[in-house]
Amino acid sequence: SSVTDCLPCPSRKYCPQGSSTDGLDCPAGFFCTATQESGFQNACPIGTFSSNMGLENGTECEPCPAGFYCPAGSQAEPTVAPVSCPPGSYNPLPMTGHPTNCIKCDPGFACPQYNQTASVMPCKEGHYCPEGTLQDDQFPCLPGTYTGATNLTSSNECDPCPERFYCDFGTGVTISPPQPCGLGHYCPLMTPAVDRYPCEPGTFTSRSDLKMQSECSICTQGYYCIGGQAAETDVCPPGYYCPNGTAHWSDYGCPNGTYNPTYGMWEEGQCLNCTQGHYCEFAVTVPQDCPVGTYMPYGVDGSNNLIGEPAEGSESCLECPGGSYCTAQTIFPYDCNIGFYSEPGQYECLVCKAGYYCDNATTSEDDMLNNKKCTAGKFCTDGLSDLSQATDCTIGKYCPEATPEELLCPVGTKRETVGAAAVTDCAPCDAGYYCVEGSTDETGPCSKGFYCPTNFANPYAATPATIGSYGAEQEPCPAGTYMDEIAAPNLTSCKTCPTGYYCPQASVNPTDCPQGSYCPIQSGVPTPCPAGRYGNRTHLETLTDCNLCDPGYYCDTQGLLLPRAQCDPGYLCYSGAVTSGPIDGITGELCPA
Repeated sequence: SSVTDCLPCPSRKYCPQGSSTDGLDCPAGFFCTATQESGFQNACPIGTFSSNMGLENGTECEPCPAGFYCPAGSQAEPTVAPVSCPPGSYNPLPMTGHPTNCIKCDPGFACPQYNQTASVMPCKEGHYCPEGTLQDDQFPCLPGTYTGATNLTSSNECDPCPERFYCDFGTGVTISPPQPCGLGHYCPLMTPAVDRYPCEPGTFTSRSDLKMQSECSICTQGYYCIGGQAAETDVCPPGYYCPNGTAHWSDYGCPNGTYNPTYGMWEEGQCLNCTQGHYCEFAVTVPQDCPVGTYMPYGVDGSNNLIGEPAEGSESCLECPGGSYCTAQTIFPYDCNIGFYSEPGQYECLVCKAGYYCDNATTSEDDMLNNKKCTAGKFCTDGLSDLSQATDCTIGKYCPEATPEELLCPVGTKRETVGAAAVTDCAPCDAGYYCVEGSTDETGPCSKGFYCPTNFANPYAATPATIGSYGAEQEPCPAGTYMDEIAAPNLTSCKTCPTGYYCPQASVNPTDCPQGSYCPIQSGVPTPCPAGRYGNRTHLETLTDCNLCDPGYYCDTQGLLLPRAQCDPGYLCYSGAVTSGPIDGITGELCPA
């Protein structure tokens, strides 16, 4: 066989190289003439399409209908169906092949569908439709405007909203028409919302057809209006008054010095003057009590008469004077009464202090302390209402001027009669006796072994300069003396200790001189017999009363009762030997050879 044996590929088919059959059907969107090797050689002409296979020439491709366009096809994108013009556009012509053949919807119309061939839907009332509009309500007239037309192309063509009405988005005439102005508001030309223009504070309106602020009603006296409301906001509260046009309840408070307990007042003259015993600060509903310790005589009295200038604040309340007391709401200070006093600014009186007297009903603290002192020598208990009630200072005590208590006479002194005015009126205790604090007489006699002097320098205070004894053992009799009687008045009263006895300090009786010692007159302690002597008896009086150490014996230390021992062998001990082997030739010596 040879190439001349190959048959030509028939029309409506295409035969790839090496085909053994009469070819393949020409694909949709294309047409195939005879002898075609490829099925994608001849696309349907622009403006046509084909969904069928096996076309022979371009005239068999279907013309593109109006409302669509049919672009030139390719192997990758064959034109097998027309392409719809999108919403917002239309195409009145058939056999078009480009997207630009879809014309934007005409101004004043909307094109909501695919495949539209003309602009047939008019714009909706309250809206405008520029070129290419998809929906009839796509572009609403802005707030403050409206339209009843259905062919607007721009927002500028929307009409201004009429006075006394407001227009929201998309306001029309038969559809969503302009709405009456809201209560409490007014609506000038082009009002965009119901609450855009509230009646100003101090005004209100119950109408819905106002076009300007001046048409709003002035707020009624006795009420206040915060604005933007259909009626008065509320009645004026107590403490305040509300004239015509009041915007807020707190705009007009009753001034200081007045009060108002009533709702609905409208002028300052209706505020009431503050009452006596009280003060009235700004905008109070009732008078406030003047605090304790103060009073207020000015203001309206119980007969509704105005006395003086009412108090405008707590600082206006007057300080209660000394000698008086003032509880809360006091109009005039109350007298303390006799026997009592007070300093300024008090709510109660105090009992007159001890040491003073309060003899009038209005005694102040200053008057009491400076002019009402109890006289020296007298004692005034607390609460005393007259100096005549003062008592004489008690015995054993003294009372300086205004003393709050009777003072005890100091130790070493006494006061035997009433009426002592000073510590110097306390007398020194008599010699031989002692006086404790507050003594009315001597407390007791001085003890044996001691003496109790008087009129010696006061060791405790500058006054009195001298005092007497203040203890039963005031001063001990010194060593070498004794006192075997009570009430010794001075040092010379102490008795001299006799020979053969000794007397330590504060001795009541002499003590026997012990063995081994001797006691001369006025001995405070025994004197030991010296070495070389001994004492084997009591009551020795002198040194010579101590025995010389016996011959043959020695006495080597003081205070021996007997000789120590015999002398050492080979020694002779004479009288008074102080060692066991004396060699002085007086008290002893070595035995001769």
